[in-house]
Amino acid sequence: MVLITGSTGFVGMNLLQKLSKTKVVALYRSERKKRLVEDFFKTTNSRIENIIWRKSDINNIICLEEAFDGITHVYHCAGFISFSNSDKEKLYKINIRGTANIVNLCIDKKITKLVYLSSISALGEEVNKIEVNENTIWNNTHDKTFYSYSKYNAELEVWRGIEEGLQVVIINPGIIMGKCIKTDTPQSKIEKMLIKSPFCFFTKGKSGFVNVNDVVEVSIKLMRSNISNERFIIVAKNYSYLTIIAKLKQNLNLRKATLSLNKRILYMILFFDFIFSFIGLKKMYLSIGLIKSIFNKRLYNGDKIIKFLPNFKYTDI
Repeated sequence: MVLITGSTGFVGMNLLQKLSKTKVVALYRSERKKRLVEDFFKTTNSRIENIIWRKSDINNIICLEEAFDGITHVYHCAGFISFSNSDKEKLYKINIRGTANIVNLCIDKKITKLVYLSSISALGEEVNKIEVNENTIWNNTHDKTFYSYSKYNAELEVWRGIEEGLQVVIINPGIIMGKCIKTDTPQSKIEKMLIKSPFCFFTKGKSGFVNVNDVVEVSIKLMRSNISNERFIIVAKNYSYLTIIAKLKQNLNLRKATLSLNKRILYMILFFDFIFSFIGLKKMYLSIGLIKSIFNKRLYNGDKIIKFLPNFKYTDI
């Protein structure tokens, strides 16, 4: 039987919907989020009666072990996304320790295969190389967000599982776009910011983007294939943030002015952010790693997956 961690998350609930034609175990923490997913499934062709809900935190070993009863395959989608410095401990607890717990149980329970949802934030970067692929070397001398460090170290736990005989596939999606009932998806957050802000701000950076349906399709196909002990960047196309904002403005019929954010201004804000957090007036959000990442112009190569799955085709963003 299949188990999905993070089944009430953006990718998790879409994956759960696709797999609900047969019995599937869904791990969840919040009753409210579970009801939200159930209400959503009632509006679709999902077989909600095939979903076996098991409540557990990925850091609660006792409940987690019970949730693994009868499981043969695992999609590990649970994780915490934050770029705030104040969330460092939570990021490490959920993304690293939580993943280590999943890997350990997969080994102990002799799970047939694990598909791990990582991120392009866990990928390396090399000096004088614009393009990033699955073999790009991680460089600890570069400033990164705590989220990046947490996902990179979570992947190390997964690679440890591979060394101990676990069959694994790691996928590294770009920024995942798509509509959903959830309000904390990347697209929903950007749209909310565009609607509320008096201006549409952007940086001159770029990133890789992919549709949520592509992430789900690739995850399922890789799980059902003989492919193992590989990682795949899942990026349909690289876009500038200005291009994405322009597309969303058009979809939302917004006619606000679009203004470029200067890196120097953000470093100035970072200074005051640090001062205010130091004296206890607010939590620190900005970091050097975050500022560098949103000005990053590296390109992510998502072609490897097409070589392994020739029938797969990316959806246009």
